[in-house]
Amino acid sequence: MKIVSHIKKVKKLGRPHPSVFPFVVASGLSPLCDILYEYTDLGLVLGFVERWHPETNTFHLTIGEMTITLDDVWSLLHLPITGHFCSTENLEYEDSVEIL
Repeated sequence: MKIVSHIKKVKKLGRPHPSVFPFVVASGLSPLCDILYEYTDLGLVLGFVERWHPETNTFHLTIGEMTITLDDVWSLLHLPITGHFCSTENLEYEDSVEIL
C-alpha cells in the first residue's frame, strides 16, 4: 500500500477565493479548509486497513468492534451533520453549468 499526499499542492492553492468562500461557509464545509496533515503514519493506516470489515462497516480491534459514527465526524472534523443530505432539485444543463 502506498499513501500519496498532495499537501504541497494544496498549500500552494491557499485559501478559497473571496468570491467562493461564502459558498464554502454556507455549505458548512469551511472547517475542512484548515485540515492539512503533513505526515501520515503508514503503520497506523495499515493497521486500520487490516482490521476493516466491509461487510459490517466496522473495525475489529483487540478491544472490540468499533464503527465511525456521524457524531465522530462532527467531533473530529467539526462538520455539521444536520439538515437534508442532499438537494433533489432537478436542474437544466445550462443552470448546472452556471452553478459550476
